[in-house]
Amino acid sequence: MPKKKSFTFSDALFAAMAILCENRRYRNLTEFITALVRFDAQTLRDHVMTEEWAALSGEERDRLDAGLLERVKQWKPARGSWLMAKLEAIIKIVLEFVQAGKEPTPELVAKELAKREKPPKHDNGH
Repeated sequence: MPKKKSFTFSDALFAAMAILCENRRYRNLTEFITALVRFDAQTLRDHVMTEEWAALSGEERDRLDAGLLERVKQWKPARGSWLMAKLEAIIKIVLEFVQAGKEPTPELVAKELAKREKPPKHDNGH
């Protein structure tokens, strides 16, 4: 029997979910979120690129969500020059590991890449 739960999302993230849900042709947000959980359960992949988001402050999460919403609104999947930039960053990290005499495992390289790609902090006059 299905369980009803309540979740809280920032306004920006909720808006992004609604756009993603519609563009991916899910009938409602419940189906969309359920599909994401099923995909995660099926792949059981580490969240090396996203795990640090849990440690962000509320303000940092709001900035992240606002940026993600803008990306979703423009519907620009990460391809092309983004991929080249990602590959260059990975190669640089691997070389740094090798030069330091460390084994550059996929997990370690991904974690280092995630650390370097944290959202920038804005001064906001404070």
